[in-house]
Amino acid sequence: MTSYISTITPTLPDGQDPIETSSVEEFFGFIQLVLKAADGRRSVIAIVYSDRAGIGKSTAILAAAESAVPESHTGRPNVLLLELEPDIAPMAFLELILDVLDERPRGRTKSHLRKSVIEAIKRNDVRLIVFDEADQFSRRTFEELRYIAGKTGCPMLLVGLKKILSVVKPYEQLDSRSFRTHHFKSLDEEEIINTVFPQLVYPRWHFEATNPEQVKLGTHIWKKVRPSLRLACGVVETASDVAEVNNAEHVAWEHIEEAFKIIRTRGLGATGSRYRNGLQTSSHEELSEERHRAKENGEGDED
Repeated sequence: MTSYISTITPTLPDGQDPIETSSVEEFFGFIQLVLKAADGRRSVIAIVYSDRAGIGKSTAILAAAESAVPESHTGRPNVLLLELEPDIAPMAFLELILDVLDERPRGRTKSHLRKSVIEAIKRNDVRLIVFDEADQFSRRTFEELRYIAGKTGCPMLLVGLKKILSVVKPYEQLDSRSFRTHHFKSLDEEEIINTVFPQLVYPRWHFEATNPEQVKLGTHIWKKVRPSLRLACGVVETASDVAEVNNAEHVAWEHIEEAFKIIRTRGLGATGSRYRNGLQTSSHEELSEERHRAKENGEGDED
């Protein structure tokens, strides 16, 4: 079994196995294509993007990335799953890779850091590096990534919002063979009802896709939160808590409706909160989307 090092914040509840949705399967297949293209240590930079936040990309990374990569001959973790901080600078980007590999740079200049990263990736036999929130890349940081990918032959997978395409576009024309792109799409209602809701493991949540009343409840939830898988899980989790507090045997309609009220109320008056479909979402993601839209419209500066 391949092992990995991850700094990605887990989004699944305790005891919840990753759910193998069509999006996860497609993501797994895309990783296989990326690894095949990288045979012979050829530089490959791949992009996985979505139009919206919260549709399951981070969960898919954790579900698919490890099992897709052959085992390392060193016996050490050979897959890095890294979550990028907002607007990460080139120096911080290089330091992040060294930190997760538990390596120390030989010197503190950017040149020393870059050389140390290249040596560390080769020495640890790293076979794949996945960067989540990769739409945070500035062009200067992306230049560092391109150089390291070229010197190591280690495939790099960038996962983020659609904004990442504007960072990559100038370089695709220089070497289109080095780039692979996959559009991570949101799930449709049928898969949510038949695959996702039945496999959620929140206490007091019992869902059968063959039960008409439960299907009606699941459809009600999804119509309010779609296309956000994160919000759907948030509603179910909150309803589960409500049912548990009220000593109910299982989550029912009234608990779902109370969950919607709680989620709406939770963000009132909170600085930086944003709402979609009446529900509070991550302020970081919403602000990120807004910032990217502004830059695409020429309202912001590019590094």
